[in-house]
This record gives sequence, C-alpha cells and structure tokens, in this order.
Amino acid sequence: NIRQLKNVVERTVLLSPNDELQTDDFERNLPQMTSTPHLAPHSLPDVGTMTLEEMEYQMIQRAMAFHQNRVAKVARALGITRFALYRRLEKFGIPYAED
Repeated sequence: NIRQLKNVVERTVLLSPNDELQTDDFERNLPQMTSTPHLAPHSLPDVGTMTLEEMEYQMIQRAMAFHQNRVAKVARALGITRFALYRRLEKFGIPYAED
C-alpha cells in the first residue's frame, strides 16, 4: 500500500539520527505498519537523556523541516490535529506560516 510506504519513509526520516538513511533505519520502522504501531526501542533516546517535552520539540522541528513548514502535512505525519500542532508551535515558539 502506497500510503503505508509513504508513512514508513516519513517516520524513518523523522526518527533517524543519521543524515544518510540505511536499510536498518527502515527496518526499525516496519513494525509501525501493523495495526498496533509501536516504536522500536533503539529508535528512541536513552531514558533520562531528555524529557518528553524536549523529545516533542525536536520531533516537531524535524517534521517542520522535512515538510517545508506545511502545517497540515506535519500534523498528519505526527498523528495530531492541525489545531493541536498550532498549540504546540506556539508553546515552543516555533515560527510557522498559516496554511
């Protein structure tokens, strides 16, 4: 399914700490295509290295860069509503253009 493939590619780009993606990066995100999505433990930072709020900020920043600040696409990729994304953008002081 093209939609599932697109989602795996987007998530891999957002979650990968590397600039160049490898096969392993995609394999870590393949389980997310199942009906019960989950994150591979090694795709997350070690416990205690950052707060949930810091993780949220970084994920939003990466998604905004990946989707060229297109709020609707970023919200879709993150699995939240545009309204929820706007609240977070304002909370973190992240600049954005109105859709």
